[in-house]
Amino acid sequence: DVRPLGFDAGPTTSGTAPAFPSYIRTDVRRARERADVVVVYFHWGIERTFTPTARQRSLAAVSFDAGAHVVLGAHPHVLQPIERPRRRKLVAWSLGNFVFGATTTGTDRTGILRVKLGSRGVRDYGFRRARIGGPYLVQPQLLR
Repeated sequence: DVRPLGFDAGPTTSGTAPAFPSYIRTDVRRARERADVVVVYFHWGIERTFTPTARQRSLAAVSFDAGAHVVLGAHPHVLQPIERPRRRKLVAWSLGNFVFGATTTGTDRTGILRVKLGSRGVRDYGFRRARIGGPYLVQPQLLR
């Protein structure tokens, strides 16, 4: 959804797909025909905001309605909630930074999402919190 110029896929080049609802529906349905579990990844949201936007929520709903089981997101550089909006579904709105300098409030919090999947979707999940030490210390340190 947030795409730098030149990153889009083309007929003969790899890249990212625009987050247009019609494209999402088509792509997720095609993936669902061939896979037991479908994970959709978005680069979306507003930098340094701690709650998902209405657009993020809308795109996640389109993904789930089309058959996705997991929706992952990034771009805000801060953690946003991890939720179970439906049975056997999971959305991680933003996992924050992972290997990226922490320069503003909240950008130092990150973690590792572990998702247990079964043939019908998400069985369980856990989140291991981590912290980035500062703008020049980009390696996250796991918290107990």
